[in-house]
Amino acid sequence: MCLPTRAQIINPTNHQPTYKPKMQVKVRRQKYFTVGFNIGSLGWSPASVNNISGNNSFTRTINYGFGVVSDVSHHQSIDLTANTSMGIHTGFTWRDKNHDAYTSIQAEIQNNKACYEFNYPFQYKWHGDSIGQWVEEDKYIKYAIALQRCWYKGHSNFLGGNKYWYIRESFGQTFFHRNVGTAFSNVLTQDHNEDWTENGTGMKSTITSVNQNTFMLGTEFGIKHFSKTNLHSLDIGLVYYAPFTNTYTEQYEFFKEGTSVGKSSITYNGGTIMFNLRYSLNYHVKDKPVDSLAVKIKNEIVTATNTHKINNRHVDVQKTMQAPTDLVNVSVWDAGLVDGDQISLYLNNELVLENYTLAKAKKQIQLHLVAGANYLVMHAVNLGTVPPNTAAIEVDDNSSKRHTTFTLTSDMQKSGAIEIFYTP
Repeated sequence: MCLPTRAQIINPTNHQPTYKPKMQVKVRRQKYFTVGFNIGSLGWSPASVNNISGNNSFTRTINYGFGVVSDVSHHQSIDLTANTSMGIHTGFTWRDKNHDAYTSIQAEIQNNKACYEFNYPFQYKWHGDSIGQWVEEDKYIKYAIALQRCWYKGHSNFLGGNKYWYIRESFGQTFFHRNVGTAFSNVLTQDHNEDWTENGTGMKSTITSVNQNTFMLGTEFGIKHFSKTNLHSLDIGLVYYAPFTNTYTEQYEFFKEGTSVGKSSITYNGGTIMFNLRYSLNYHVKDKPVDSLAVKIKNEIVTATNTHKINNRHVDVQKTMQAPTDLVNVSVWDAGLVDGDQISLYLNNELVLENYTLAKAKKQIQLHLVAGANYLVMHAVNLGTVPPNTAAIEVDDNSSKRHTTFTLTSDMQKSGAIEIFYTP
C-alpha cells in the first residue's frame, strides 16, 4: 500500500516495516494582497553628445537638485533638477512552501523623470539674467508588470521582522513624454524649435526626432524589510530603467553677434539609474475553505489508494472529515452484535491500537494529526462470528464539542479508512 502522504506500514504480526514511502505533508502557501507606493531619486541618466561643427558645444555636468528654471517665454519656476520616480503598485506576494523566500507579481504605474544638465560653451546675458546651466528633462508615464524574488538574509532591526535580498524585473511601456514646464505645453514634438538668442548672441534649438512610446525594462536590486506580522514591508534598492529606443534627439546651434560658432546634437536615452524606496501594505489572504480542497484531495487519494494494498489488502477511504485542531480523541466500539471482532488501528501508517477486541464499551485513544490529510485505517485481525468486521468510530475534535461518528467495514481483503483533514 502506498498512501501518498504517509511514512511507513507496520506488519501486525511482527511489527516490522514492510514498505516505507517518503512522508509528504501538504502545506499551503502564505498569500498576501499588496498595495503601496515608491519614491526614487538621485542617480544618473545617459545621453550622447555629438559635435557637428565648431568648437562650441555643451558639456555634461552633475544635476544640482533644486533650481530656478526659465522657459523660452521667460516664465520662471522652481524645479527639482534630479532624476525622480513616483508611483503606485498592487499585486500579490506568495511565501514558498518549504523555504523562507517570497515571490511577488505586481502591476505598477509611475511618473518618472530623467534629468540632464549641461554647461554652456560661453556665458551671455538673456532677459537681463546671466545664463547658468542648460537643463533638459524627459518626464514620462510608465505602466508595467513586475516580478520580484526575495531570499532570506536575517533579522531586520529596521522593522523588527526579517530582511531579504531581492531582485525585481519589470516590463512595461512609456508614454506622454514631456520637457521642463507645465505638462501639456511641453510635450516633446518633432521640429519643435526655440530661439534663445539676444542681440545675435545665444543659442537656437530644434528637436529632430522623438519616440513618444517605447517599451522599457526595469532591473532592481536591494534589501526588503518585513515587519513582524509581514503586514508592512519596505524595499530599499538601486534600479535601472532601460528603454528599448531613445526618447528624442535635439540639435543646438550657438551664435556670437549673429555668427554661428558651433553646432551639436544630443540624443537623450530616456533611461535612468537611481535609488528607490518602495513601501507596501500586505493583507494576508485567507486560504480557501477546507471543504472544497478536502473533497478534491479525497477524490484524488481514493482513486490512488484503491489500486494499492497493505498486507495484500486494499485500502478503502470510506469516510472524510475536517479537524480544527491537531489533537483529537478517537473512541472505537462494536455498535452492533458483539461477535468477537478484532481490529488494529493505524494513523498515517503508524500502529496506534493493536489486536483489540471490540466491545460495547468505548475504547478511547488520543491521536496527534499532521497538517494536511491524515489516514486512520482499520485493519481486520479476524471477522468474528458474523462477517464482515464492523466498528463504530467516534472522533472528538476537542474544540467545538462536536462528536462525529462513523461506521467502518473491513474484511480480509479490504481495510476501511477515514481521512481526517487538518488545517493549522
